[in-house]
Amino acid sequence: MATAPRLRQLLRRSGDQLARVQHIIHGAAS
Repeated sequence: MATAPRLRQLLRRSGDQLARVQHIIHGAAS
């Protein structure tokens, strides 16, 4: 499965973005 590493990388990158957005929202809410 050649697409697995790329898919995992994309998933991790979107996860990092989501975490960053949540952090910003949490900071703005405080």
